[in-house]
Amino acid sequence: MSFNDLKNGITNAKLPDIYISAPGIIHDAGKHIKKYGKKLLIIGSSTALSKTKEILKEVFDKEGLQYEFEEFSGYPTEKQFQHYADRAKEIRADVLVGVGGGRVLDTTKAAGDILSLPVVSIPTIAATCAAWAAVTIVYNDQGAVTGARNNAHTPRAIIADTSIILDAPARYIHAGIIDTLAKWYETAPNLSYAPDDITLQVKSSVAEIAYKTLTTDFEEALSDIEAHKVTEKTQAIVDAIIYLAGLVGSLNGVNFYGGAAHTFYNEVTSISETRDYLHGERVSFGLLLQFVLEKWSREKYEAELPFFAKLKQPLRLKDIGITEHIDRSVKTLGDKIASGLDFAWFLPEKYTPEQVTAAILEADRIGTEFLEAYT
Repeated sequence: MSFNDLKNGITNAKLPDIYISAPGIIHDAGKHIKKYGKKLLIIGSSTALSKTKEILKEVFDKEGLQYEFEEFSGYPTEKQFQHYADRAKEIRADVLVGVGGGRVLDTTKAAGDILSLPVVSIPTIAATCAAWAAVTIVYNDQGAVTGARNNAHTPRAIIADTSIILDAPARYIHAGIIDTLAKWYETAPNLSYAPDDITLQVKSSVAEIAYKTLTTDFEEALSDIEAHKVTEKTQAIVDAIIYLAGLVGSLNGVNFYGGAAHTFYNEVTSISETRDYLHGERVSFGLLLQFVLEKWSREKYEAELPFFAKLKQPLRLKDIGITEHIDRSVKTLGDKIASGLDFAWFLPEKYTPEQVTAAILEADRIGTEFLEAYT
């Protein structure tokens, strides 16, 4: 099927049954989860379980649910997916519950997909839209992206307790904000290529709502985030990161449209020195690279980059750990990223690996120059 055959059609939209977010909503988790089954395998990171395990035991006991906890560590790999699928089968679980951040949730979704079992996600941070997305990003044991798994469903229920999410270090929401803004920066420019694509119009409209939600009255919100306060604005920010960004990724039309920021992320994970940085932090530099490839004017940089700086997001290679063997690392990235830009239809030209390498260095120069002037 070609784009011209069904250019206005939505071929699929993977959506959860319910998304609920509020402070203290974790105490209602049992009554929502029991709709999907009675025997639960709960997969969580050590940090996430330290905050939630006793609460979950209490609410699950109240609803008469059976459950077992499994602690997760490492990366979402094919081996991990199969391990948790085997464990769920062993205990005859009929629901998988992921508790934590993106790695845990992606692993839980994939294990559920292997077994065709419903998945419920309970995010404890808001650093990505992984709690909602049907896709699982696949890594190797070292932390490099190797591909993506398109799961048959999103999690059936998403239970986002904002008191827990906002209690986490502010760094996670800072990174989540940038990752959500990337949905706008990477989606909307494609309208210049396909202005009549209805699905793309909807995706861009939702991404724009997220952009406005995150950037309007931001100074007060930033203060509340850093003070770990649940307010109307910080609640809306969490919803933008999980719900709105997740919705953008859930609407899939005939044609795929992409950008440069997540292409950069996928490839930069191969550089071990960057792996202490969050997904959104590496996407941040990837967005600056995209702006260079789009040939932004100085005025556009000056309008947008202060927001990145307020969030303390990386705008230089050294800010994501690339401080040694820079020429070699950048050349490797340029070679890999060039071929991944095929779906960024809005870019003004088809870039060669050499041009992408030069653009990475130019992004680093622009970021360095901006931050020196900004501070």
